[in-house]
Amino acid sequence: MPVKKIIALSAIAIAAALPSAPAAAQSLAVKNIVALCTRGDVSKGVSDPSCIAYLEGFATALRVAGRPANVAPRDAACVPEASSVDQKVLALYQYVQTDPKTLELPAGTGIYRALARAYPCGR
Repeated sequence: MPVKKIIALSAIAIAAALPSAPAAAQSLAVKNIVALCTRGDVSKGVSDPSCIAYLEGFATALRVAGRPANVAPRDAACVPEASSVDQKVLALYQYVQTDPKTLELPAGTGIYRALARAYPCGR
């Protein structure tokens, strides 16, 4: 089975399990992902395997699953397959810089919004 398909299926399975996961697992916030991925300096690039797996899995799941039903087409994220994890981290970092309150959002919500701003569909 191709690696990208395995990653996508894993990300979808994880996302599907979240509503029944313990509260601690559900409380992952944008600030946790930013800290994991930037280690205080976004300019050095990403080397943390957990960050890479989280963001690449998230982006792959978006490409496979498509736009969530509760997201208007104008607000959808269309992340190019060729985008690097460093580009995704930079998009997230720039998003939280515009409004630091977004650091408290649930990780999935904040990452989706950051990617939608960086990679809007049809705009």
